[in-house]
Amino acid sequence: MRPRARPLITTEFTVTWDPSTRALQGPQPDAAAVVHSLQTAIRQAYQGSNPSVTLLSSCWSSQLSSNFVLTFAGQPSNDKIFRLHATLLHPFQPGASLIPQRGFTCIIFHSVPVIRTNGFLPSSDELTAELAQNKVCQGLRIVSPPKWIRSMVGVEKTHSLIILSFLDESGAALACILKNPPFLFGALSVAKLFNSLPLAHQCDRCHGLGHSAERCRFAKGAVICPICGGSHHASDHAQKCLTIKNHMGMFCNCPPHCINCCGAWLPNVGHLTQDLSCLLHKNFRRPDNHTNDSLVDDGPRPMVID
Repeated sequence: MRPRARPLITTEFTVTWDPSTRALQGPQPDAAAVVHSLQTAIRQAYQGSNPSVTLLSSCWSSQLSSNFVLTFAGQPSNDKIFRLHATLLHPFQPGASLIPQRGFTCIIFHSVPVIRTNGFLPSSDELTAELAQNKVCQGLRIVSPPKWIRSMVGVEKTHSLIILSFLDESGAALACILKNPPFLFGALSVAKLFNSLPLAHQCDRCHGLGHSAERCRFAKGAVICPICGGSHHASDHAQKCLTIKNHMGMFCNCPPHCINCCGAWLPNVGHLTQDLSCLLHKNFRRPDNHTNDSLVDDGPRPMVID
């Protein structure tokens, strides 16, 4: 009898971007070229010694997604992979994050007082310092710094929500934070596990909501800038902005605005077309499609990174 082949054990990490910066990315590079360059960079990082981390392959999670999946041989620890954090993210544009398959945890804090300094919300560094004043949040292995769940919070709002991503393979830190939520800006917050669910369909061609590129009314070869709506890629926007004649310099310095909100006569300044804080996104979400931003606990659901 022929011996049975042993199943190949692999571990995946995902390179992802904040939704607000995805529109600024250029065309997807070839996955084979990226994995070849990363394999070379990993060997160079170990300076001639035998690497303890082996990258087998990589691919884009889909043709319409900006998430890039890295597949490693065996089950290397998160510590080993994060030692190569700068090397693995070097081929990608700034703003990328490396998300592990094992131990990734995301928490959402409700009822956080909105404190503004000169009209601005506290930055991620200020939120990190505020969380660190609570013993329950000290020593966390943060993957993505804390941030407000919406980039724009209305002046009439007195409370909002922030999210924090960290590594917690045992689940002990999560249980401790849920049982003893931290105090933020002088008030006790409400901590819950953040369940990220797919939101509205957004066309990769015209950037409209409610449909995909397969059902877009524009021609297959049409190119529409998600920043200004011009006939060029987002990577060329700095030199080809529709209002570049009104700029002070040679490159675009316009504030970010949403072309979808502009067409719908809604407030469009302060966010990009693919920002989840866009008011139009809410109109295309299913009633059961939410991000757990209510205080009603309707049971745990799996996290969907993509």
